[in-house]
Amino acid sequence: TAPVLTSAKFSGTGGQLLVAFDKDTDFGWLEGEVPCDELVDFPGAADAYCEWQTASGIVATLENGATVLPGDAATLVWEEVRAACPYEDDPWYCECWPAAAANSVTIAPPDEPLIPEVVVEAAVSEQLPGLDAELI
Repeated sequence: TAPVLTSAKFSGTGGQLLVAFDKDTDFGWLEGEVPCDELVDFPGAADAYCEWQTASGIVATLENGATVLPGDAATLVWEEVRAACPYEDDPWYCECWPAAAANSVTIAPPDEPLIPEVVVEAAVSEQLPGLDAELI
């Protein structure tokens, strides 16, 4: 059976989307980074780059200013993603296997979001006139 796009969620930092299939794939015959809108479409996908992290998972690296949000849709658009071929010596044998359908999933927030920590530091020489150095 063909692989199915099952989930998409933000990484803990929010700088990536983690996209998953229900089984190992043949990587859609794609190697290296590709513009995401050629593989998985979502708001701002044309400005993001996708790369297979595992046989069943894609990492979409988002650019600064990305507009995608939890609750948006991620849609498989590449029509050549098939189940992993067990015949390493003859991968063309599996070329006739059915390809994954262009389905959509809702993008989820990260499992464990990075919690920012605010730290304010100032040199004593930069203190405001009239303030006691022990208060800073």
